[in-house]
Amino acid sequence: MTYQQYDYAPPAPARDPNNLDLPLYGASFGEAIKRFFRSYFRYRGRASQSEYWWPFLANAIVVVVSYVLMFLSFATASDPDNMGAVSTAIMIVSFTGFFFAVVVMGIGYIALSVRRLHDANASGWWYLLVVVGGLIPLLGVAGPIIVGVLSSSRAGCRFDRGAQAAPTDHVFP
Repeated sequence: MTYQQYDYAPPAPARDPNNLDLPLYGASFGEAIKRFFRSYFRYRGRASQSEYWWPFLANAIVVVVSYVLMFLSFATASDPDNMGAVSTAIMIVSFTGFFFAVVVMGIGYIALSVRRLHDANASGWWYLLVVVGGLIPLLGVAGPIIVGVLSSSRAGCRFDRGAQAAPTDHVFP
């Protein structure tokens, strides 16, 4: 008995980094950050793993630097002799960076996560589990990691612009 061997073809990638309709597999750091901000509110389409992880890394760096600056500003502000314009300036910069990382990047990261789920051929509504899981400490860390490591699927093409709905054998009344 023989079985037919089907050819594997990877999901269709974007040939042009400026084409936001398709995922850009193997995106560089700069390309991924540009695509992140250019598709900030875009929930349709797909995002590759590199498009997901580079903004994740950038956000983590901004958060860590902000935390370090906050720590330094609070440490200098607790000493009445050293409290002054420098510690106030550091505090303002650290809170601005933290606000940028959490709020500004966080809003765009929701859309990016939905597109990443689409690339793995999953509905974007699954991201609600990540949000609810965020209320539980360990699940809040695991959720975004799970979304990021999901492998790409050719069937995720159904979420691309202009994709037709898959035919079904079922007739609904």
